[in-house]
Amino acid sequence: MSSEKNILIHPLSQSIYFLLLSTIPFYRWRQAFPGMPFDWFLALILFIIIFIHLVTSKELPPAFFNHLNLWFILFFLVNLVSSLFSEFRDTSLMAMVVLLQAYGFIVINLFF
Repeated sequence: MSSEKNILIHPLSQSIYFLLLSTIPFYRWRQAFPGMPFDWFLALILFIIIFIHLVTSKELPPAFFNHLNLWFILFFLVNLVSSLFSEFRDTSLMAMVVLLQAYGFIVINLFF
């Protein structure tokens, strides 16, 4: 197995992933740190690991080649267009940020 494949199954990467999953039921614990919430910090580390994996391997994992991703992209585009034409544009765009955060969590789960 080549070294670029090992970054996602490395014990440190797996530990960070499971630590992120373990923060889900503990909302007050996630908000204990000033500035960036703890779960966002863990997600940022995992996105850096995923970026390193994408740069070194130059390919997406097979889990990304499904029909659901096309519907997610279409859903986001429709939401973006409706947010831009909404009377409450700021609130709509903030809701888009929440949707992007949710999809970011889905991406992390697809990789790990």
